[in-house]
Amino acid sequence: MEFSIKVGGAKLPFRMPTIDELSEQRKAARQDDRRLKAIRKLARACCNDPDALAAILADRAGAYVAIGEAVLRACGMVGPIEVLEDEDVSEAQGRALVDCAAHGKLLAARYSPPIGEPMDLVVRCFGDRELEEYTRGSESVALCRQLCKRVLKLGSVEDIEARAPGLFVALCEFLTEQTGALIEVELGEA
Repeated sequence: MEFSIKVGGAKLPFRMPTIDELSEQRKAARQDDRRLKAIRKLARACCNDPDALAAILADRAGAYVAIGEAVLRACGMVGPIEVLEDEDVSEAQGRALVDCAAHGKLLAARYSPPIGEPMDLVVRCFGDRELEEYTRGSESVALCRQLCKRVLKLGSVEDIEARAPGLFVALCEFLTEQTGALIEVELGEA
């Protein structure tokens, strides 16, 4: 899927990053000394007009940071994913919730991308096994894709990969939060 980013009055054409490009960027983002280099590489790799991008970067050398962040937002890496209330659940989501009720705790969710139509999803919450797998290999977007394939009850992994490949990461982070692993706790005297 192609999209555009407007920078300093110029409209640049971009493509969605691949799973491998996102994994590389995610791995580098965990290392402070490589984070900016990785975001620059991602911005350059996904831009369909390298000459126009080079002209912008020649004038504003740091623009690649904002451009790279925009690419990550466009591909779904940062969500947003919302849990739907009963009255907001679509007919297809309602059927999936009923048909897959025996599969564990299910959530009807919606991803509203900055570009394109929202995606209605039904996902099974992570169990211990998925949570352990994700925490061990969270840098790999391919692993996130595999985990999503297991827990997705409504929605297509292929559709996500084509429209918003970063959504695999956002979904895994969302499902990690749903397990309670990141819940805030308070310590106090007994």
